[in-house]
Amino acid sequence: MDWYQLKGDGSTLWGRPFFGDARLDRQLAARSGVLWRAEGRLRYLAIPYASSAPFPLTELFCFARLERVDGSEHVVFCVDAQGRPMA
Repeated sequence: MDWYQLKGDGSTLWGRPFFGDARLDRQLAARSGVLWRAEGRLRYLAIPYASSAPFPLTELFCFARLERVDGSEHVVFCVDAQGRPMA
């Protein structure tokens, strides 16, 4: 599947907040290099990861996966159509 750059303020997808939680969406907007993809009714978010930097979106730590995306490490989150994190 192809990944796409999250554009605009960095926290919306198709004109709707990615998570639907103001605090999480603000944290997401502060990030750069964020990628997304859709697979059926699920949306995936990939945030660049560096072990020397704070973990992104720490409230969602238990839903995160470390994956190599486009050649570099990213923290990947999956959400359903309502913006709820999926394990």
